[in-house]
Amino acid sequence: MYCIYHKIFIIFLLCTYLLLPATDVQAQKAVLTEGLFRVEYHQDADEMARASMAVLQDALIAYDNYLPAGEETIHVIIAHTLEEFSKHGGWADQVSISGMAFSGESLIVVKSPRLRLSGDNYGDTLRHELVHILLYRNVDTDLLPRWLNEGIAMMLAGDYRWGSTFGVARLFIENRLIPYPELDQTFARRGHDGRFGDAYGQALSMTRFLRKELGDELFWEIVLATKDTPFGEALRDKGGMSVLELWHRYERSLWKFALTGMFSSGTLFIPAAFLVILVWWKKHLRNRIVLAQWEAEEAELDDVSELALWGGLEEDPDAWKAGTEYDNDSLEDER
Repeated sequence: MYCIYHKIFIIFLLCTYLLLPATDVQAQKAVLTEGLFRVEYHQDADEMARASMAVLQDALIAYDNYLPAGEETIHVIIAHTLEEFSKHGGWADQVSISGMAFSGESLIVVKSPRLRLSGDNYGDTLRHELVHILLYRNVDTDLLPRWLNEGIAMMLAGDYRWGSTFGVARLFIENRLIPYPELDQTFARRGHDGRFGDAYGQALSMTRFLRKELGDELFWEIVLATKDTPFGEALRDKGGMSVLELWHRYERSLWKFALTGMFSSGTLFIPAAFLVILVWWKKHLRNRIVLAQWEAEEAELDDVSELALWGGLEEDPDAWKAGTEYDNDSLEDER
């Protein structure tokens, strides 16, 4: 009998010990509410919480013209520890992941500035995750490609940490550009194949390019049309082009950036640079043949609606060819 009571007492103490940290963490929480936002944070970070609220409110006003927020509350959790971030947002093992948006739940989880790497802009992350929620409220994100969703978030937030256009042009020259049908899959893998950052850089580059190609008004008209129309169909009907055509234009634009970079750095006069050019030219000719084959396949299709955007509604691996890509200039005026 003594042994039974002794074991029960030990289990009780153990459970009490395990529950204490959670109770303590909860006691350290504070909440700031203003407008649509409810910000949860550590009680010792009042100044940081107020600054976060200001960033969010300013962003909401800046994006309202195209992405109105509606009436539903947006809950923001600023994680004070990696354990807390992992609990609410997951992926704490990924150092490069500093924020998550759960759009269907109107929830944003971000790492506190104290947990972030040098050069990782906290304000950019808040704006980036907010854009994901605003897109969810204004379009059907199942009809919007993941690369474009991420590209718009980076573009509006001014979040350029994943690389420049010249960086993406280097991927192109080195034959490491992520093929369009594989781009959304790369986001889902979250960096386990070493290409997570490349996917973000390419998505931003493509989004900026598409916006520049279409113009600001038409760009947003097509994006917002995905509320009830697949992206590829909206691009074809309103923009007059397919993903296949825009992808080809985008690749050509990268070659121009690559040439500029080589001339400006002087590497054009290094023998290895000529080999790079030869490799690219061979790749370019091969792609032209593939593009011609794709165009022939498109011509055989009776119903253009069967050509879905990447990550779209069809299982056909070639379905992406009816979609399209974006391009864009700096959005300093929209921040």
